[in-house]
Amino acid sequence: MRSAVGFILFVLTTSLLLTGCEVTGATAQEGQALGGAEVRDGYIRTADGEHLRLLRHGPEQTAKAVVLALHGLNDRAEAFDSLGATLAEEGIALYSFDQRSFGASPRQGRWPGEDALIQDAVAILEALRQRYPGRTVHLAGESMGGAVAIRTAVEAPEAADSLILLAPATWGRATQPWYQRLALWVGVRVMPGRTFTGESLGVRPTDNDKELRVLGRDPLFIKETRVDTLYGLTNLMDHALEEAALLETPTLLLYGANDEIIPPRAICALVQRLPPPLDWHLAWYPDGWHMLTRDLNGSVVRHDIAAWADSPSPPLPSGHLYSADDAESLVCDR
Repeated sequence: MRSAVGFILFVLTTSLLLTGCEVTGATAQEGQALGGAEVRDGYIRTADGEHLRLLRHGPEQTAKAVVLALHGLNDRAEAFDSLGATLAEEGIALYSFDQRSFGASPRQGRWPGEDALIQDAVAILEALRQRYPGRTVHLAGESMGGAVAIRTAVEAPEAADSLILLAPATWGRATQPWYQRLALWVGVRVMPGRTFTGESLGVRPTDNDKELRVLGRDPLFIKETRVDTLYGLTNLMDHALEEAALLETPTLLLYGANDEIIPPRAICALVQRLPPPLDWHLAWYPDGWHMLTRDLNGSVVRHDIAAWADSPSPPLPSGHLYSADDAESLVCDR
């Protein structure tokens, strides 16, 4: 949102001046999830009746560990296909699903509300605990999914045995320039349903052109984002960054030096918020982009995650693991 934000600000501000009407700040209606979920082959049935498409990779009965993976904004369950294949080779099961309002879920593209996203994750983790008694259960999240994972771990500290955060979306207002905050503030009040494609931003989520072509052809991958969804995402990022200080779950934070979606200052802010007693580590990839497991060098990341899921402690196969003491200087000095 960096290179085009000036244009967006001009459009939104001009629209506000032209309307001359009272602003109410309307947003998309938010859903609810009240706890409890049925995990079945091919879908999840939530307590409030939502059917969310579910994918499973790896063994079911003999899995030595389990990972629940939460995708990023506008993505879908297939975001973790390559990671799931790697984990399956190591005897680890991975579950991913279309989060509410994404993929094949109802109300595609409309922000579902933070509480619904968090409660879905908690309910599914509880269901996986029942399905895999005695096994280690990890919660992974990419980008937006990482923010949901942080909030889930704070809301339910016992739900997961560890967190795996891939370029988590912690780009909250505290780390955004004033004009970006203003553009969003105006936009959600003037044109909450207006959509933007992001094509003019000039940023790349990955160096894997084949993956980008797959996403471009997939109707389940959302191509246009509503302003009120961006507003909801920003609120989520605010809360995830704020609540990171309350984390108690052992955490693996993964970030790529070439990430053009989540800027280093957002990860720096997260690193500075993580509490000193927390058992956490940074995996830093000099060749990594935003979609770390789908990059051309994604195999390195996937095998690191497999090693962590098998035994959540150092070292990692890549050798790219850094302690909390070294992480701040590595990320914040960029």
